Amino acid sequence: MPHPAGAVAHRPRDPFTIIVYATIFGVAAVPLHPFWLATYLAWTLAGAWALSTDSGLRTAIFRDATLRRMALIFAFMAVWMAVGVVGRGQFASGRTWSATWNIVPVFLFAVTVIAATRRDAGLARALPLVAGVLVALGALEAIVGRIFIEHDLWVLFPRLRLYGTGDNPVPSAAILAFGSAAAAVAVFAGRGGLRLLALAALALNLAGLFLTYSRGPWMAFLLSTLIALVLWRLPVGRLRIAVAAVMIAGAIAIPIGLVVAEPYLDQTGCSDRLQEENTLTASATDLCRTSHRLSIWRVVGTEIAAHPLFGAGPGTLVKHPFGQHPHNGYLSMAFYYGIPCALAYIALILNALHACLTRPATPLRMMSLWVIVFATVFMATDLANPVSFINSVYLYLWLPLALAVGWPREEMPDGPPGMPRRSPA
Repeated sequence: MPHPAGAVAHRPRDPFTIIVYATIFGVAAVPLHPFWLATYLAWTLAGAWALSTDSGLRTAIFRDATLRRMALIFAFMAVWMAVGVVGRGQFASGRTWSATWNIVPVFLFAVTVIAATRRDAGLARALPLVAGVLVALGALEAIVGRIFIEHDLWVLFPRLRLYGTGDNPVPSAAILAFGSAAAAVAVFAGRGGLRLLALAALALNLAGLFLTYSRGPWMAFLLSTLIALVLWRLPVGRLRIAVAAVMIAGAIAIPIGLVVAEPYLDQTGCSDRLQEENTLTASATDLCRTSHRLSIWRVVGTEIAAHPLFGAGPGTLVKHPFGQHPHNGYLSMAFYYGIPCALAYIALILNALHACLTRPATPLRMMSLWVIVFATVFMATDLANPVSFINSVYLYLWLPLALAVGWPREEMPDGPPGMPRRSPA
């Protein structure tokens, strides 16, 4: 009889699993760039090694429709970005080539994650708990460090940020939302002492998420939680997909609608608290602070209209006093790489969502669905370049996308349609 998720101890000996865990810990808690670089290089080499040596993985990518679509979309994006660099004549720009090349390590990160789930029988059961705990350690580090190292929890830096993300509380909130979802799934699937550990991790992650005072991630987390609860209770089928489409589209529309309505909202309940024109000097914890998203999007839209095919280039800054990036994940891809690349990016997300919705609701897939829905809503009002050096995007976007499209080892003996069967150990 299979053990429930998180009910048994998991000793990660497989190098692919260790790389996945190290990435989660590094993004959440390690402010050292050498560690990030080592992890970045490790999964790049591991992904390339898996593709070159694991014939079963290569066969799966060619034969399984979901994996094949993922690989083809990544290939299209890589070619499109490279052609855009050539078309803009940016051969001498190392930064531009670096940002463009990074789509390959992103794909190899997905390969590394998929290989880990295929090689390590315990990973699928343990990952929600391990991810929740690792992010909780990052939250604990940030809270303790604020009190005992920086000696001020509220005045100097009123919005909490994880040390693994630099000084920005918004990506910190996205990581903490990912950690909260992972810990909650571990609570649901665990037993005994491991369930208590998951509960402690959940409490820490939720506390950290609150202390970031990031309104967009708060809303995205609440909406994604509601959607996940509804979808988990629906059987696999067309109804589940239809309900997911309506709910996710509505959830994305809500934060966008609030941004569009912001000028009118400021004149009502928040008017007395926004007397200063320069809100950069206002309290960072003020929930009525102006986001400036709408004016930023207008500037971004003008640039996209000027460069619809290949974008303005990944090194381009948005010319706006309150933000130098698009603050919208979908617009970001169109702004930097062109509308066709943005459509491919959306197709990549839809492919992973479809995999989650049409396969059994295991704990790992439940976590993936929850976090992917969070990402789709969060990206409506934030995110710079999704294809960038290792950062929070690898936890709340690329990791769940990779987990969603892969088949964990424990599901492989009978094999889904088109998937080769696992050889006896």
